Amino acid sequence: MHGFLPSDYEGPPTNSRYFKPPIGRSRVRIIGSAITGSLFWQTTHDGRKPIRRRMNEQVLPSEVEIDPRSGKPEKVKHFWACPIWNVDAGAVQIWEITQATIMDAIIALINTPEWADVTQFDLVISRSGEGLETKYGIAPTPIAPLSELALAEIAATPIDIEALFRGVDPFDAAPAPQADPAAGAPQGGTVETLINTVEQFEKGGAIYWRAITDGGLFGTGDAGVGQQLENLNGQRVRIEW
Repeated sequence: MHGFLPSDYEGPPTNSRYFKPPIGRSRVRIIGSAITGSLFWQTTHDGRKPIRRRMNEQVLPSEVEIDPRSGKPEKVKHFWACPIWNVDAGAVQIWEITQATIMDAIIALINTPEWADVTQFDLVISRSGEGLETKYGIAPTPIAPLSELALAEIAATPIDIEALFRGVDPFDAAPAPQADPAAGAPQGGTVETLINTVEQFEKGGAIYWRAITDGGLFGTGDAGVGQQLENLNGQRVRIEW
């Protein structure tokens, strides 16, 4: 019924693990590297499902379904997907980006020296309009460390972002690590991962080092190991704990 609900009504917030910028303003922190590729949809016996291919993988015309409304092949979209900390919701989520305006804004930040590492600050996202008239804006906030709550949640919520290419839930692709209460480090194992950020902090009068990686949050109270983590920041390495 026209006028019964506001034109921008989207329903109450959900506990989705996938982030979609709401109308208005929202705030997120990127906490890991993005995957990129092609995104299209296929109908299966379980319903419509997204299919994702890497940048160097071909999408055959026969794989793309026909839009019954236009009679033309559906659009294959370029996408990014990355893990984020949703500051407003207080939750670890995945942000899948297909909007060119958002991509261009993030690339512009990366190409600016003081904003090159987008994991070091929050992004304020503004969204207005509807449908084809939807507009997005991206603004960086001052560089600041993540909160203790965010770090704890990130450590307890491992994400295998590459699982999206396999059609697997990235949150179910790996078991949750057991965290060291002092350093926030999963216990017992080996992983190859990208080190995104290394932080030094004090707890209980002791100094610890904490690395935020694609594989989760790893920590140590060993100064030698902490220095090694700092030296390897930004590199893909094999970590044992």
